[in-house]
Amino acid sequence: MNILEIKKYCATLEHYIGRLDKPFVIDDYVYATDAHNCIRVQKSEFTSNEIEQIIEEQGMKFPLADKIYKELPIRAVIDNGYLSKIVSESLSEFNKKYRHEPEAKCPDCTGGGEVEFSYEDTDSETHYLTGECPVCKGEGIIPAVIEIETGKICDIACAAIIIDKTGVKSDYVKMAADIFGDGEVEVMYSLDTRNPIRMKQGCIDILIAPIAETDREYIVSTKLTLTAQDGEVR
Repeated sequence: MNILEIKKYCATLEHYIGRLDKPFVIDDYVYATDAHNCIRVQKSEFTSNEIEQIIEEQGMKFPLADKIYKELPIRAVIDNGYLSKIVSESLSEFNKKYRHEPEAKCPDCTGGGEVEFSYEDTDSETHYLTGECPVCKGEGIIPAVIEIETGKICDIACAAIIIDKTGVKSDYVKMAADIFGDGEVEVMYSLDTRNPIRMKQGCIDILIAPIAETDREYIVSTKLTLTAQDGEVR
């Protein structure tokens, strides 16, 4: 583990809770978070010079970061190779259904948000009026993600991994799988879908925020099969 690796979990923009763009130290751990994911790693995994650099440069400490690492009732194990494979399949399936494009000016209204409509009355006279563009809904731009199958514009669509009943973004799980090494990963969760998923391997401990129930209709989900250690894996 090094500073560059843990910085991947830092925020890249200003958040409403303050600046989280740098790792920070609390007691025996180095933390980094973007308010969606949180990683903590034992200080012993860094050199003394790296710890000094983190302390000197650290940004805002996430409130009670050390308190959110609570025990979760269901524990399971999974091989990181299998985890990486499932994540890859999940993202591939998502890309078949959704086309990723950068945000662009709406081609129908050329970015103005309005288009001209025509109407022919019973006397065969044509009338013209201006109204909201039905393609971009008056926004003037096309969001970054478009669902091909239905044509519905959707800017919160995502691939998801389902662990029991809790959904987490596949991109976030990929970050965890990439930072873990070969071997088993411990997965901890609960039947309360509002709780995060916790993944741990050795000195690396990661929390991933769940997908909100209101966003479930926009996800392409892949279920993850786990082997129970404690509790029940469904």
